[in-house]
Amino acid sequence: MEDPPAALIGVDRDGTISLTAEVRSLLGYRDEELLGRSVATLVDLPSLFTDLLSDHSPTPEPLVVHTPFRRKDGTRFMADLHLSTVRSGTGTQVWAQLREAPLCDRVAVTRSLFRSLADSAGDAIISATLDGEITYWNPAAGRLYGYTAGEAIGQSLAMLYVVDPQREMAKVLAQVVEGRPAVLGRVQRRRKDGTVLRVSVTVAPILDTAGAIVGAASITTDTGGEQRAEARFQALLEAATVAIIGVNEAGRILLVNAEAERLFGYRRHELRDQPVEILVPQAVRGAHEGLRSGFLTHPKTRPMGVGLQLQAQRKDGSQFPVEVSLSAIDTDDGLLVAAAVRDLSQQAARERLEDQLQQTRRLDSLGQLAGGVAHDINNLMAIVGGHAAFIIDDAESGAAADGTGILADIAVQAHKIQGAVARTTDLTRQMLAFGNRGLLRKCVVEVNAAVRDSTTLLERTLGEHITIDQRLADDLWPIMADPGEIEQIIINAAVNARDAMPDGGRLTVETANTVQDADEASIPDLPPGRYVRLRVRDTGNGMTPETAAKAFEPFFTTKPPGQGTGLGLSTIYGIAVRHQGHARLDSQLGQGTTLTILLPAYQGPVGSDALPPKPAEADGARYTVLVVDDQDGVREVTRRFLLRDGHTVLEAAGGPAALELVAARTEPIDLLLTDVIMPGMLGTELARRVVADLPAVRVLFISGYAQPALNKQGTLGDDAILLEKPFTEHQLRTAVAATMSSAAT
Repeated sequence: MEDPPAALIGVDRDGTISLTAEVRSLLGYRDEELLGRSVATLVDLPSLFTDLLSDHSPTPEPLVVHTPFRRKDGTRFMADLHLSTVRSGTGTQVWAQLREAPLCDRVAVTRSLFRSLADSAGDAIISATLDGEITYWNPAAGRLYGYTAGEAIGQSLAMLYVVDPQREMAKVLAQVVEGRPAVLGRVQRRRKDGTVLRVSVTVAPILDTAGAIVGAASITTDTGGEQRAEARFQALLEAATVAIIGVNEAGRILLVNAEAERLFGYRRHELRDQPVEILVPQAVRGAHEGLRSGFLTHPKTRPMGVGLQLQAQRKDGSQFPVEVSLSAIDTDDGLLVAAAVRDLSQQAARERLEDQLQQTRRLDSLGQLAGGVAHDINNLMAIVGGHAAFIIDDAESGAAADGTGILADIAVQAHKIQGAVARTTDLTRQMLAFGNRGLLRKCVVEVNAAVRDSTTLLERTLGEHITIDQRLADDLWPIMADPGEIEQIIINAAVNARDAMPDGGRLTVETANTVQDADEASIPDLPPGRYVRLRVRDTGNGMTPETAAKAFEPFFTTKPPGQGTGLGLSTIYGIAVRHQGHARLDSQLGQGTTLTILLPAYQGPVGSDALPPKPAEADGARYTVLVVDDQDGVREVTRRFLLRDGHTVLEAAGGPAALELVAARTEPIDLLLTDVIMPGMLGTELARRVVADLPAVRVLFISGYAQPALNKQGTLGDDAILLEKPFTEHQLRTAVAATMSSAAT
C-alpha cells in the first residue's frame, strides 16, 4: 500500500507560514496562497509550532503528533505531523511534514476522544453487545446505578431492568439491530441496592468501519431526581403556613398552595388562570392592576413584615387584613411573581384584645386615683357639711329674736353651703362609681323595666327633636344590681347621646341575652357565662378613634369649658365594672356612637331576701359611743351630732389611743364608731380587739371610701355596717339605730 501524499510547511517564530511545498493535493491551497498566513489557518493548536520556537524551549528531537487539520474547503481530517526545528541565516523555523492519518489511526483517535468525552459526561453512558453484554460503563453510570465499572462490564443489561428484564432488554436490542434508535422516555431501572429509579433512556446502534451494527450505546438521564426535587418543592409548598400564589407577567394565577385554598375559599382549579385581582376587593382592583404593572416593570423583593397591611377578599365576598411579601423569579416561561399572603385577622384580634386590656388597666389606675381624691374630698365635705348644719341650727333658733335679719341671712348662706356640699357629694360618688368604690345596694333588677321607667323620664327631658326607640328582648334574664345605678347608666348614656345630636336624631335602646363562651371569649378579664346586654345607640356626630379611646377616662370631655364634667361615660364604665360586667364604646366620625354594657345575669331565686333592706328608724335611746377617727374635724362634727341626740361620747384619734381608753374605762361602751382607713391600725383590727374585750359592743364603720372598695381590700366583711362620708345628722342617727338593732358584730 502506497503512503498517502505528503506536504511540507515551514513556520516562523511568530506563527507565520514562510515555506510550502506540495500542499495543494492535501490541503487544497496553492503554495503561494499560504505564504504569509498564520498557521492558525490550518490548525486549531498553533502552539504546536510556536512553542518549539520559544527561546526557553531546548532544541527538541523530531516530534510526531496526531492533530486535526483544516483544508481550504473547510473540511477537517486527522493528520500525522513530523515536526522539527531548522536554523538558518534568517532565523529558526519549524518544518512540518504532514500526511493524512490512516483510517486505523483515525479510529483509534476517535475512540480515545469518545472515551474522554464519555468519562467526563454527567449522564450515564453504557455500551453493550447485541446480546446485552456490557462493554463500557462510564463513571456517571456508576454513580447512578451503584455498580463500579469492574462490577458492571461483562454483566447483562438485564440486571438494570425492573419488569420482565430479559424480555424488555431483548425488545430494545431488536430495535437497535434494525438500525432504529430507541427513545424510551421515562422508564424504571433498578440500582445495585434494589431501589428503583425513574430515568430517561435513549439507545442507538454502534457501527464498525464497514457500517455494520455491532452493538448498542445508551445515554441515561436521572429524571427521578427532578421528580424528587419537584416532590420536595411541592411538599414544602403545601406545608407552608402562609398562602402562596404564583402569578405570571400577564397577572394570571399559575400556582396555588393548600393554605391559599383554605384562606380564600377557592378550589385550586377555580383560581388557576384567573386574574390575581379576583383576590382583591372590588373597590381597589383598578389601582391594584397599576401597582402590579409597576412591580413587573421594576421587580423588587418585598419581604414579610414591612408593616404594609392590605385587604384581601374571599370567595364569599368577605374581606380581611393581610400582609403580602413579593418575590420575582425568572423561569423558562418568563417572569413569575411569588406572593406569600399572611392572614392578619387573628393578629388584629389580639391587638384589639391587648388594647382593651391596656385600656382596662389604664382606667383601673385612673379609678384608683379618682377614688383616692374622692375619699379626701369626702372627709373635707363631712367637716364643711357638719358645721353648716350647726350654723343653720344656731342661726334659725335665734333669728326670731334678731331684729337685724343677720342671723336669718346667715342661715340662708349656710343652706347654700349645704347645697354645695350635696353637689360635691354627688360628684365624688360619680368618681367613686368610676373607681369601683361606691356603695352598692343590690337587688334583683329587671333591665327592661328600668329602661321603660327611665325612658318615661327621658322623653320629657331630652326634647322633642330626639326620637327614642326601644327594642327590648322578650324573656330577658334578670340581673343582681343597684337599680339606681342601672338607671344612671341609661340616663348618662341618653344625655351623652343628646349632646351628640344637637340638631336632633334617633336614640335606640336595646336589650338582649348573650353568652360569653370560654373558648371564644372576646373580652379580656370577663368570665365566661350568661350576660344581659344593654345597648344605647345614637345617630349623632360620632367620634374619631383617638377620642373614642379616651371616652371612659374621668374628666375627659369634648364639650366647651363649663358645659360638662367629663364623668358621664366614666361613671357608666365604673358601674359596669363594679357589677362584674363590661362597657365598650364603638364610634365612627359622622356615623354615630354605640355604647354596649354587659352585666352578669342573675340565676338565683327571686324572693324577699333579694330586696334591699328598709332603713331602721331612730328609737330615741341613749348610748355611750366611742368615736375613733384620725381627722380632728370629722371627729368633732360626729361628736356634736351624737351629743345633740343625747348620747355620751368618747373620742380617740387612732386605734392605739382607743384601746388605751377601753382598757382604762370601767363603765360599758355600747357602740364603737370608727373610721376604716387610719394610720397605725385599721378600723377593722381595732373593732376585732375591742369586741374581744367587750363582746356586747356594736360596731359602726365610717369611711370616705365605700363598702365595695373596702371589701376588695379585705378590710370589711360583707355583714359590716358602713356609713359613707360625708353624712348628715339624720343619716348618722339612722345608722346608729340600725347598728344597735342588729346582732352583735
